[in-house]
Amino acid sequence: MVKSRAQILRIAAGALAGLIIAGCAIRTPPPTTVTEPVASTVRSDLLTISAGDVLEVVIRRGAGEETYTGTVRDNGTLSVSFIDADVKGLSLMEAEKKLTEMLSPYIKDPRVQVLFKQKVITDRIFVFGEVNKPGVIPLEPGMTVVDAVGKANGYTNYAYLPSVRVLRGGGNRPEVLAVDLDQLIYHGQLGQNLLLRNQDIVFIPRSQIGDWNAFMKDLMPTLEVIEKALQPPILYQTIRNN
Repeated sequence: MVKSRAQILRIAAGALAGLIIAGCAIRTPPPTTVTEPVASTVRSDLLTISAGDVLEVVIRRGAGEETYTGTVRDNGTLSVSFIDADVKGLSLMEAEKKLTEMLSPYIKDPRVQVLFKQKVITDRIFVFGEVNKPGVIPLEPGMTVVDAVGKANGYTNYAYLPSVRVLRGGGNRPEVLAVDLDQLIYHGQLGQNLLLRNQDIVFIPRSQIGDWNAFMKDLMPTLEVIEKALQPPILYQTIRNN
């Protein structure tokens, strides 16, 4: 069992390799939904694009370049030159790939860079472990554990669904809520589909964990990193300093 715990912790650490965030404390916490201006255009691959975000898109071809600034509409589209692209929910890297594919028929070998100019911050959760796209996910009204796993592009082939956990409350002693996704998905036990709250952390392990108390103790350094990622002041600092 010690070996299983170590393996899972290595997976968690790998998923969070780029999420060590340094920031300064802000005395007054911001409201639930705010638009934070940025001193200059910056890059943050920690966040995904939301409606209301202001993005700067730089298109380079040959020795020249063109720059476009626009706001992501409520339907998720962004106007860049003569095209409209659906970028809602994408990372900056994914948006760059999509725009490159859309522009390629019209521009030879375009090189696209997408940057945040203004970022909308909302309530959010964190999903990690055996999911295909771990990270911060905006919390939508009525979002459940199944919804969160879907937003993380589903679980991997190695996921141990009976032992999913939701960590709630933060701090040194979070409340640990058990969720059996196996019973939910394959046996229709809807009571397992827990309704999520702001700053919940959803963890899907690779194998059964016998001693959760010992596992949580080992996992604490990772949880501290995640908690920082969920704090709006830290996210603002990430945007400014990346």
